[in-house]
Amino acid sequence: MNRLSRVARTMVAVGGLALLTACAARVAPPLPATLAYPEFVYPGVPGALWSDAAAAGIDEGWRFLQAGDLAAAGRVFGSVGGAGFYPALAGQGWVALARGDYPAAEGAFDAALDSDPAYVPALVGLGQTQLAQGRDVEAVAAFDRAVAADPALGDLRRRADLLRVRVLQEVIETGRQARTAGRLDEARAAYLRALEASPATGFLYRELGAVEHARGALDAAFGRYRRRWRWTRPTSRRRSVWPRCSRASATTPRRSRPTLEHRRWARHRNWRRASRLACCAAWTRCYRRSSR
Repeated sequence: MNRLSRVARTMVAVGGLALLTACAARVAPPLPATLAYPEFVYPGVPGALWSDAAAAGIDEGWRFLQAGDLAAAGRVFGSVGGAGFYPALAGQGWVALARGDYPAAEGAFDAALDSDPAYVPALVGLGQTQLAQGRDVEAVAAFDRAVAADPALGDLRRRADLLRVRVLQEVIETGRQARTAGRLDEARAAYLRALEASPATGFLYRELGAVEHARGALDAAFGRYRRRWRWTRPTSRRRSVWPRCSRASATTPRRSRPTLEHRRWARHRNWRRASRLACCAAWTRCYRRSSR
């Protein structure tokens, strides 16, 4: 009887040990047909870091992540490749983003980008993390860097363009309201934010130049108008803005020599004459205003 009891206890112990071993060595599920996070980008292993073990580990962590098992995914990504293996860092960033832990996600993506500034999965993850925190301007910049690194990301480019339009509309409206209310510093900050999102949008330099002019920073306004004309073709309205602050910091109302931009635009006789008259009148007004 005692012998049977010992055999039974041995079998129970062996079965429990086998169960614990099976739990510890849990096999990742196959990639599901419906991904839990379809907007996430797979953190592939670059050729310089390639190894069968590293690639298998990244693939296993990704399957856990897309199956919704964040604990297992974080454990696998944390054990792949050792310290500084940036595809695993990007995987940890995706896990943190899925949990809603934005500081941890941003830290993981930044650490991956420290090793490779053009690593697309980390750039996309950083942009999505910033977007989730309401930092739209920074998100657009991150998405633009990702598209520059991989031009094949057409969907991401379209998403960045739509986001850029939304950011510009919100920021420009904020800047105009602040300018109308006389809050010139707030308006200037808003337009600078808009330029970070879209530095090639010419009319933003005109708006910012008008704010600088209202603040009395005539040299800064002159520089903004110059940048404006780099991105857009001249029109009659833009030509009338140039003399408003061009060389306005000078202490003499005399007519200055036409600038290179004036010479480029002065191709028609009527415009040449109008340009001279406008320059004289505008510079005289600027001089009188600054001498009060």
